Amino acid sequence: MARVFGAGLIMDAFVNAFLLPNLLRRLVGEGALSSAFVAVLGTFRKDGDRSAVSGFISAVFTFSTFILMGITLLGLLVILFFPSSMFFEGRDLAKMNLTLELSLILFPYVLFVCLLALVTGVLNSWGRFAAPAIAPAVLNVFWVGGVVLAVFFLPESEGGESAVARIKVVAAAIFAGGVFQLVMQAPSLQKLGLRIRPSFTLRGSGLDRVLAMAVPIVVGLAPTQVNVFFDRVIAENLVPGDGAVSALFFGNRLMQFPLALVGIAMGTAVFPLLSSLAARNEKLELRTTLEKACRLTFFFAVPAGVGLVVLGKPIVDLLFQHGEFNDIAVGRTASVVVAYSFGIPAFCGLQIVTRGLYAVGRPGVASRAALYAVGFNIGLNLILVFPFGEAGLALSTAITSTAQLFYSWSRLSRLSGGLRGKRVLRSLFLSLLSSGVMGGSCLLLSLVLLPTDSDAGVILRSLALLMTVAVGGLIYFMMAHLLAAPESEELREEWRGGGGRPS
Repeated sequence: MARVFGAGLIMDAFVNAFLLPNLLRRLVGEGALSSAFVAVLGTFRKDGDRSAVSGFISAVFTFSTFILMGITLLGLLVILFFPSSMFFEGRDLAKMNLTLELSLILFPYVLFVCLLALVTGVLNSWGRFAAPAIAPAVLNVFWVGGVVLAVFFLPESEGGESAVARIKVVAAAIFAGGVFQLVMQAPSLQKLGLRIRPSFTLRGSGLDRVLAMAVPIVVGLAPTQVNVFFDRVIAENLVPGDGAVSALFFGNRLMQFPLALVGIAMGTAVFPLLSSLAARNEKLELRTTLEKACRLTFFFAVPAGVGLVVLGKPIVDLLFQHGEFNDIAVGRTASVVVAYSFGIPAFCGLQIVTRGLYAVGRPGVASRAALYAVGFNIGLNLILVFPFGEAGLALSTAITSTAQLFYSWSRLSRLSGGLRGKRVLRSLFLSLLSSGVMGGSCLLLSLVLLPTDSDAGVILRSLALLMTVAVGGLIYFMMAHLLAAPESEELREEWRGGGGRPS
């Protein structure tokens, strides 16, 4: 995407068009529906009545399909009849019209990706993680394939017409990938032996409990998505010229890499267990699981954040500086990456703590934490955007998420009978200390190994960067071992197969 479209009007329009489908995916699909659904599903599975489980799943799927179809239809009507010429003119009008055209293609993606979140909840509850975990990679294959096809079949032309046509092909490929993500889950779902059929039963099916739980979750997640929305609005309107939204997008991609591998992966894996433990009122095991999940999350998230702070610029340069992506775009994106990286431990930790609040049946607490965060974040945005541009918006998000994590942790500790915060803080301190040594080593290695010549080949730069990262990772684990970090020993036991019951 960076090579073909750069970081200007075309890419800004695509990012803006993809904003609303992604917000709804996070708010409705992966957020409210999935979280409430998994929590109630745990209670049905505990009762052991398989027909009741199938009836519950059928009712939720039927209701969700009709609601999501309504949202999709409403969104398409709004996009079709939005009077852009009344609010925009000149270059801004061209960007808005392209944004609307891309939105028509991308908005139906909401229906399929939200249903995918429900299917993922079912499969994860039965310990089936492979197919749901592969789904995002499949979407990426479609996405990359769309870019390749667009370039192959639509040669570059003067005036920018080919770039507009190409971005529409990419949008269509993403929509197709969203459909296939859902379809590919069918074999795994079928193996569970559940009989899922259309069901319009509300009373006694468990759907009412999902709706009752989903409403406060929506309220809790909405502020976070409002933050994302205002980040883009402020970037589009208060940062001069084109490219601010694109820089946030590309920077966010790199931040999402450790978040997906560490925070979301751990949160997804541990949530069904937390829900089950809470349903059985096993408070001691619940607290132990929460503490261990947080410690292991920080053990990997902290060095990831420090690594991106130190190596953000060379990583952006290696990955993105090709074709239409110039030096200015590299500098802006690298600044965003560094700013986001300060919040990676908090971004990852919130995935565990928020799910812990859902598991103990207190989504309202998560709602209040997110509500406080939205006001704080908007205020910080308006302060930091003027001196730092789009990087100030990323830094505001990092600071806000850190504050939200501390608040949410303190409330979860009270609700779960007292989490051992000192033990988690000690692990966090040891990770920070080990990461500091690692970061200093990576900085020195980058000065020695990374080519200063911008014409150096991609292979040479890749090998130098990979060697720097590999040595840095080795130094981190060695320091963690020398400092007797408990996670280091726990991971070694799991690796040797001596961990006893699965963790």
